[in-house]
Amino acid sequence: MPFRSRSRKPKSPLHHNPVALRQAREAAGIKQATLAGAIGRSPGFLSELESGQRGASPETLTRLAKALNIDVAQLERRKSHRCPDCAHRFDLPASGLIPLHQIPATGQWCTRGNTAMEADAAVGDAA
Repeated sequence: MPFRSRSRKPKSPLHHNPVALRQAREAAGIKQATLAGAIGRSPGFLSELESGQRGASPETLTRLAKALNIDVAQLERRKSHRCPDCAHRFDLPASGLIPLHQIPATGQWCTRGNTAMEADAAVGDAA
């Protein structure tokens, strides 16, 4: 049997936030084994989700959110965006507006702050 590395990483980007999953479980006062049983999976599977070694499918995220009595959006990984003018990275707030920010090179406020975000400015998953 070949040796399996304990630092295994998923082949594709995660669609869930492992830290948010662990924090939600701990806030609910639920043990890994209990939550794993509630979604029909093993404790090892849940441990791999919380450590980021395994990705969660949309169906699994829905089951986890229901078992934790939270909105599935709390478990999803946010997309990072960039300001189209100065390339400042940010998480898009619920308002859909680019947050106020300064241009690092000049220290001046960017004129795109508090303006609507264009759909093509997403740059991938946040770290």
